Amino acid sequence: MTDLPKLILGNARAAYMGPAFDLSPHFNVACTVALALEGALDVRFWHPKSGWGEWHSSTAALIPSQTIHHMLCRGRMLFVYFDPRCDDVSGLTNSNVLAARTYLVQAGVSGIDLQTIADALGIKAKPQASPRILRALQMLESSPNEFQTIDDAAEIACLSVSRFRALFAKQIGVPFRRYRLWRRMALVMQALQAGDSLTEAALRAGFYDSAHLSASFKEMFGISPSTLLGRGIQIRTEHELESFTEFTASPLHAPLPP
Repeated sequence: MTDLPKLILGNARAAYMGPAFDLSPHFNVACTVALALEGALDVRFWHPKSGWGEWHSSTAALIPSQTIHHMLCRGRMLFVYFDPRCDDVSGLTNSNVLAARTYLVQAGVSGIDLQTIADALGIKAKPQASPRILRALQMLESSPNEFQTIDDAAEIACLSVSRFRALFAKQIGVPFRRYRLWRRMALVMQALQAGDSLTEAALRAGFYDSAHLSASFKEMFGISPSTLLGRGIQIRTEHELESFTEFTASPLHAPLPP
């Protein structure tokens, strides 16, 4: 087994597998599932009215979208980031996350990919957005770097800014600015995979410069992109891999959890 970190980019989802990093508290856009492949993890959540909650130790954690949290990890980890537009995560609970971890670890190297992980967690596809929101989404997917303000997206949707803001948040589940940032991060990863420098990737994705990208990246993931790159991370698209190959050394096979 290799300890090199690996980032897998799907059509809308993404996953990280590799050694744990020292993550600072951060605010995620996508619903995230964290699985400790070795050892355990500790997590606590920030509550606006009461501050930091208690630390909880487990082998898996469900991090809801738009949640400030602090996680301490040990050993090798798998983080899966689900796309707010496509994935219905409303039924996810800590219990089925723990059950999915048991299945995935036991399943070993056999056919573990992003869809298998989603199936193990019971994640279904979201209903398609309304035509006006879909029009803006399609433009955002193709050119997230060109949307500097929400006004641009509202104009494409032929809606007032206030109506677009409310409708987008209701149908996608996150505010427009947050979703735009999520898609820009995907563009950054694609650019880095293609060999761009951090500065080139930042500009291509619509950030002012690499410092702007680094601050936004750390706010979302709890680590700077330069630190991640310095660890020798391998960035791959999902179609380049037949499966994740590092869950266990001796693969077993188990049915999907109910």
